[in-house]
Amino acid sequence: MQALRPVPASSHGSRTTFVYKDLATTPYVFVRNDAMKSCLQPNYDGPFEVINREKKFYTVQTAEKVVKVSTDRLKPAYVLVEDPGISPRSVLSDANHERLKHLMFQ
Repeated sequence: MQALRPVPASSHGSRTTFVYKDLATTPYVFVRNDAMKSCLQPNYDGPFEVINREKKFYTVQTAEKVVKVSTDRLKPAYVLVEDPGISPRSVLSDANHERLKHLMFQ
């Protein structure tokens, strides 16, 4: 028992957090929701547009207001750029047309 020595307390609580490398350049981010949630509620809200970047905090435009959020709660969002020449309605109507043709030949 006399050979046991206490562990230095200086390393307790000095936990580093993971920060995505793409977070410095991405125009949109997801924000982690730390509130109590039901079982099927998502862990992240967004994507939200980044207004300003600082070392530890990002300013993000949510649906209601501009919010300052810690980088510990952020995750980069990879948003696809939509083709302006394609409308969702024309894609859906083409898909339904193909489906109907397939059903007629069964």
